[in-house]
Amino acid sequence: NKAFEPCAKFLAAQAKQREGNLAKRKALLERLTKFVNAQDWQTTDWREIARALRESKQQWRNHQFVERAANKPLQAAFDKLTQDLESRLEAESAANAEAKRALITRAKALLTNEDSRQAIDAIKQLQAKWTSIGIVAREDDQKLWAEFRQQCDAVFAKRAQQRNE
Repeated sequence: NKAFEPCAKFLAAQAKQREGNLAKRKALLERLTKFVNAQDWQTTDWREIARALRESKQQWRNHQFVERAANKPLQAAFDKLTQDLESRLEAESAANAEAKRALITRAKALLTNEDSRQAIDAIKQLQAKWTSIGIVAREDDQKLWAEFRQQCDAVFAKRAQQRNE
């Protein structure tokens, strides 16, 4: 018993830590649930949703040392909630990527416009619309931006060429 005393203290401290982490996970799940339920999905700030999802997952991992049996229902609820948020984010991202592809198509069509001033004005309008479109997955966004920028540069280069001529 005397040899086990330090172990008993250590195990008691671990049990207390597991209880504290479980309480923190419950509170986190409750906050995230309230956050999701408070959203108006038609006018939501998708960057805020992505940030909340990222931070929630990080905080969940920070409190991972918990009693397994007590955590099982919490983990299932957290997984369901985060998967729902991720699917909503992916759907929004896909819709925004499609909108950006449409702008790229319109920018390509402007290359055939003979009036360079009109084409430049239209490109500027497309650039303004580009910035108003919401989030897109980072890897897709960079590819789409490079393609859009290439089309814009081509229209500006065509104007410069016409000026030189």
